[in-house]
Amino acid sequence: MKKLFIFLLLAITLSGCRSETRVNQLFLSSIDSMMTNNPDTAYKVLKGISPDELNTRRERAYYALLLTQARHKNYIPLRNDSLINVAVNYYKGKRDREKYAKALLYKGICIEEMNDPQKAIEVYAEAEKVALSTTDYLTTGLINSQMAWLYQDMYIENQADIERFIRAMEYFRLAGHKKNEYSVASLLGQIYRPTAKRDSAYFYLEKALELAREMKDSVALFHNYSLLANTYLMDEDFTQARDIAMYVVENHGSVPIPVETYHCLSRSYARLGKTDSARYFYELTHNSSEPNTKHSQLITLTEILKAEHNYKDALLYTEQSRRLADSIIDESRRMDLFKIEKRYNNQRLENINQRLEYRTRVNHYIIILISLVAIIITIGFCVAIDRKHRDINEKISFIEQLKTESALYNNTLLEKLDKQNMVEIHLKEALEKRIQTIRELIDLSYRYGGVPD
Repeated sequence: MKKLFIFLLLAITLSGCRSETRVNQLFLSSIDSMMTNNPDTAYKVLKGISPDELNTRRERAYYALLLTQARHKNYIPLRNDSLINVAVNYYKGKRDREKYAKALLYKGICIEEMNDPQKAIEVYAEAEKVALSTTDYLTTGLINSQMAWLYQDMYIENQADIERFIRAMEYFRLAGHKKNEYSVASLLGQIYRPTAKRDSAYFYLEKALELAREMKDSVALFHNYSLLANTYLMDEDFTQARDIAMYVVENHGSVPIPVETYHCLSRSYARLGKTDSARYFYELTHNSSEPNTKHSQLITLTEILKAEHNYKDALLYTEQSRRLADSIIDESRRMDLFKIEKRYNNQRLENINQRLEYRTRVNHYIIILISLVAIIITIGFCVAIDRKHRDINEKISFIEQLKTESALYNNTLLEKLDKQNMVEIHLKEALEKRIQTIRELIDLSYRYGGVPD
């Protein structure tokens, strides 16, 4: 009912944000503000947005980030990183480093779900580097938390997961996010319980109890009281273990009691010699065929039988519990081996894909190189042909020029010859006239009997 009210209130409040443009930054920011406490409602609102309503790259990037985040928080598988890459590519190099860090965080989660842990760690490391340049402590804490879980899944045993969880807890404290800080504190307490650093287990469990009280979360409070009681039982402080477990039983109210609390009470009473009380609380544990639950029942029953000095049956149940523990360990090892084989197969396929991609890239480079060489040769050939054509054209032009000049020279010579012929003709005519004149004079002289002087 509360979530429905929030959803309706959000729809009414944000209707004004979509009056001018169908989706804007204010609307998306309002969805972002409810992502932590109401991710299911945020996802419903985001699913109601059509891609056509996203008008700018900025809106599409913010939407991609929010939708990926909402899917993850609602346990919807993130099958690929194509959506979150829209946000990563937009925020990369932008001033909004906080959104870029968050986009890289969810890209890492996508890659992790795609079974590529090595690449996921690289992306988380890049995300942490960006986040450290901001004051977004919540995102920085989430990055460290994701890296810690991934280190655990990869069976890295150099306590890198613990270091990451401790960093995450500190960043959650700086962010004021008590719920996440509590979760990590409780988890660290459980991690340290089976180790020699039992003091650290007490420290973090007490811290988890303190945070549970501040949050007024009864479920978290009694859950960690049960963990604390079992930790004292492991330390053989049976009185303290009994008192804390009894506090849970007497004050839990409507909160379900973990079955391990009854086992803790039964074993504590058995070790304190109060077998009737031990039997009473043992009867409150429910019979189950589930191996881990059955194993806990066998251990508790063995403690009671030892307290009752029934060592024969105690030895029998001890042997049964040992065989069951071996089968649980074998099954766990088989599951671990299956995971390792699956990871190996995925890595082998990834290596094959990388080799194929490498060969493809090499082939592409060879094709490109051959194409470039062919283009260079073609260009060189064309340039050579062009130069040859130009030389030929220049020679032809020179020959034509020579022909033209020769024709002009010939014409000039012809004109000069014509002029010279005309002069010769005129001279010849003049000479012939002179000769004719002389002849006429000679004829006259003979005719008139005189000799010319």
